[in-house]
Amino acid sequence: MSTFRAILDEALTHHDSDTIEARVPRVLGADELAALPDHRVLSTMSQRIFSAGFRWRVVEQKWPEIEAAFDGFEVGVVAAYEAERIAALRADRRIIRHPGKIAAIVHNAGVMRDFAKEQSPVAAWIAGWPDDDVVGLWHALAKRFKQLGGVSAPRFLRALGRDTHILTPDVLTTLKNHGVYSGKATGKRDQRAIQEHFKAWRAESGRGFAALSMIVACAAGPLR
Repeated sequence: MSTFRAILDEALTHHDSDTIEARVPRVLGADELAALPDHRVLSTMSQRIFSAGFRWRVVEQKWPEIEAAFDGFEVGVVAAYEAERIAALRADRRIIRHPGKIAAIVHNAGVMRDFAKEQSPVAAWIAGWPDDDVVGLWHALAKRFKQLGGVSAPRFLRALGRDTHILTPDVLTTLKNHGVYSGKATGKRDQRAIQEHFKAWRAESGRGFAALSMIVACAAGPLR
């Protein structure tokens, strides 16, 4: 296994330390994360869903209008949308009129509403997930919610403020260059194997998964 120091040195051949540190995502503490209200969690999740397959800047520019169209992503309201309201959204020019994404958001609102009634708010569940198994959290999210497969679950967590690595093309390039992995990292077993390397680098460096992920990406060369 390559040491974190070796990967950091490689990253520093492509970027100065200030540039790398400026790219490290902000991570929330467990209490701050757990306190996020449901409508903010659903909004962040929905922004990720709309961004998949689209230019994220377009989604970002349209987001205030999308928020308004979905009633501020109030979970109880969105979960109660009936066929007529969903049909109106499909015709609403303020949003990205993708039937599958709209249906997924309504479904996910229902999951969040029921989850809060039966267990806890989703933000508290996410905050309480064991730090040593963030990949397990990816898989749990993909199982419970629609359109959170692939890298969508870790990207959603990153946007929410949960510490996680993301298997971006640049991260995978570095992992392959260092002999950590040679495939596409789409299988659960492979993702857990990669997680073990990140855990070892976390123990070596004292850095969280999000910071490590960015440094590993920077080691691949100029960021895409």
